[in-house]
Amino acid sequence: MSISDLDQGKISQEQELRIQRQIAFASGLFQGDVTVRTLLESLAEGVVIVDTSGTILLVNTTAEHMFGYSREELVGKPHAILIPERLRGVHEEHQAHYFAEPRLRSMGELHDLAGRRRDGSEFPVEISLSFIETINGVLVMAFVSDITLRKQYESRLRESEELFHTQVECVKDYAIFMLDADGNVLNWNAGAERLKGYQGEEIIGKPFSCFYPEEERSAGKPEEQLERAQREGRVAADGWRVRKDGSRFWADIIITALRLDDGNLRGFSTVTHDITERKRAEDALRFSEERFRALYRDNPTMIATIDAELTMLSVNPFCASQLGYTIDELEGQPVLKIFHEDDRPALAEQLRRCLQNPARVYQWQFRKVRKDGGLLWVEEIAQAVYDLNGALNILVVCQDITDRKRTEDALRESEERFRATFNQAAVGMGLMTPDSRWMRINQRYCDIVGYTEEELKALTIKDITHPDDREESLKQFHLLLEGRIGNYSLEKRYIRKDGSIVWVNITASMVADADGKPRFAVGVVEDITSRKQAEEALVRAKNEWELTFDSVQDLIAILDDQYRITRLNRAMAKRLGRKPEECIGLVCYNVIHGTESPPEFCPHIKTLDDGRVHDAEVHDGHLAGDFLVSTTPLLDPDGKMIGVVHMARDITERKRADEEIERLNTDLAARADELEAANRELEAFNYTVAHDLRKPLTVVNGYCQAIHEMCGDKLCEQCTGYLREAYDGTLRMNGLIEALLNFSRLVHLEPRREMVDLSHMAHEVETELKLAEPERRVKFRITDGVSADGDAGLLRVVLDNLLGNAWKYTDKREEGVIEFGVTEIEGKPAWFVRDNGTGFDMADADKLFAPFQRLPGVEECRGFGIGLATVERIIRRHGGRVWAEGEAGKRATFYFTLGGDRII
Repeated sequence: MSISDLDQGKISQEQELRIQRQIAFASGLFQGDVTVRTLLESLAEGVVIVDTSGTILLVNTTAEHMFGYSREELVGKPHAILIPERLRGVHEEHQAHYFAEPRLRSMGELHDLAGRRRDGSEFPVEISLSFIETINGVLVMAFVSDITLRKQYESRLRESEELFHTQVECVKDYAIFMLDADGNVLNWNAGAERLKGYQGEEIIGKPFSCFYPEEERSAGKPEEQLERAQREGRVAADGWRVRKDGSRFWADIIITALRLDDGNLRGFSTVTHDITERKRAEDALRFSEERFRALYRDNPTMIATIDAELTMLSVNPFCASQLGYTIDELEGQPVLKIFHEDDRPALAEQLRRCLQNPARVYQWQFRKVRKDGGLLWVEEIAQAVYDLNGALNILVVCQDITDRKRTEDALRESEERFRATFNQAAVGMGLMTPDSRWMRINQRYCDIVGYTEEELKALTIKDITHPDDREESLKQFHLLLEGRIGNYSLEKRYIRKDGSIVWVNITASMVADADGKPRFAVGVVEDITSRKQAEEALVRAKNEWELTFDSVQDLIAILDDQYRITRLNRAMAKRLGRKPEECIGLVCYNVIHGTESPPEFCPHIKTLDDGRVHDAEVHDGHLAGDFLVSTTPLLDPDGKMIGVVHMARDITERKRADEEIERLNTDLAARADELEAANRELEAFNYTVAHDLRKPLTVVNGYCQAIHEMCGDKLCEQCTGYLREAYDGTLRMNGLIEALLNFSRLVHLEPRREMVDLSHMAHEVETELKLAEPERRVKFRITDGVSADGDAGLLRVVLDNLLGNAWKYTDKREEGVIEFGVTEIEGKPAWFVRDNGTGFDMADADKLFAPFQRLPGVEECRGFGIGLATVERIIRRHGGRVWAEGEAGKRATFYFTLGGDRII
């Protein structure tokens, strides 16, 4: 061990020994006396005693609980462990100044103090300091108070006052302001500014007596009302008040005295409402009633007497007038007549009870029906009374409470509307801190962005704003924070939780604290996605219309009602040899038709006359062509015709083509007649050839049979073979002649269409093929229930040939497979026959349906080479088509359709 290490160890030991001595000294000093020790432990504040080095010498139980340490964990440790790291530098500076000049320091002299608990959490504290000079130096005694709750209460109080201030500023129909104890104006809301005409800076600090008329100020009425409010707590009155411009209004005023906790007067709150119109209405009503009383003998209350039969004996004029009747029209009539039909049973029951209990006064509310059908809500007081004859009648005093009912209904509706607005506003609303964190959000806001309130509070406004809109959004928000704007409205995009985009219009304003610092922002958000989509669709539609208008090859011009061109498309401008903008405002017949007056052949003249669509085929020499012209009236939103849309299609080439087609049709008809004559000659030739060929064939066939019978046993084997080949050749030639005749007949056959069961027909062909060659192993797969609309006999020929071909070309397979069914191709039914035979090369597919054509490699197969040609001719006669798909050595599939048919 080096000498420096020994010195360092010695210094540490001395430092440790000094600390232990200080701890022992402090323990003896403060805990030796029972009274002092009890006092320390009973204090609500935490007590921490440190020496000049900042070492903790002593703590009380409250300090242990406050900081979360045990006494053993604190004593001897530097007091910095009780201070957050961010404040330790500042604290060391304060500590150095304090020990240089110790003094008593009471609670609250230092602000924004914080303590640090054992778990690392922080909490606000207030600290008062005291020092003790001892033989071992100065000891500092710190009294620590946890003020977390107080801070929370202060924060809530500030927020409450800010919200109250915001609400007061939003009230526009009431003047709400505060007075000091001497009656001077302290603050001023927007309603007061609108109602009284003063700006805040003009009136704050002025006596509120300036709102009173001169005669009331002279009489000391303002002071008298303040004294009454101070004495009674609240004064409600009405009277004339004076605006800044000297005009008067009748006001309803409430003055409330505000007191401090100790009962001393703090000032007054004043609420003023302009009821000038109500005052005028009341004055007018009073004048009307006074005039009514002067003209009639009764008071302004509906009064009626009713007998035991519920008939009206008498009514006063006021009652009759309120119901729209004359007195004569009511007296002698059933009282139920003037009540709403839904209320009549209950009213009748009440009137009977009244008759049964003469000493009792009854009160009810029902609806009366005026003569004009209008309804009056009335409150009636009724009692049974005896008339001079001793008969029981009912005296009813009635009051119209329609306005009260309406007011009650309006109040109830208003309260319900307020609750609905508060809980389920139609727009999103939220409160945001200056760092864009949410404080409060309503459900509509959550619905707009797709987050729950808890999820949204974990995000900033930047997190949910579209990247392209963030810069402008943050710019506006910072301008609001800096006080450079009072509010802003901005259209932007939010990114919803599911990743979709929503367009919103956000209106934001800032609420500041007492020092003018931004406290929180109020944001109102409206979902405008549908509007944006509609605007985009409108722009897209306009662009599409513009593109279509200029892309149409027809000539289009839009004219006003004076034949002036307001617009024309590119095709029209090109035909006129001008630019579109050069034609605007020109008279159409000068530019388009080259005439000095509207030509009679142009239909837009008729359209301007009768407002109807007109079409015409015209020849325009100026435009050098024939045109199909259509004119349509152009209407304004009120349905008034303001012009026409003129559209012309150049049909010059079409007319030439029509003439050429007519000429070609004439030539074609002549060629068809020639072809029909040639076919008839060919058919006659076929029959002649067939007849002339069959006769020598029959002779050769007969001679072959005769030679065989007469000389068969004398011929050598070679001669017998020659004879057999000659005989077989005559049979094949006869079959070929028959096939040619049948093929020729198909030219004239017209299919007799009916529903044909093709599945049944295919099974019949299968049976015949298997009977002909029972030794063959062939599996048929025929789909049942397949039908078609066609000629049964001809379709049998089709299946005979297609299934027969499949049977023939699968003879080399150990087990052949032949399928028949139906599928859908290009939305139409297509029937097919498929086999696993020798197949064919698709390069030869165009030869399959030509007569007498044989594909390479199948020359040894029996047949005359006209089977598929026959199929093709039958299918074509049905309006369909036939085609094949195959692969050499593997498979072949033949498809056919029948024109206009459907799958059954």
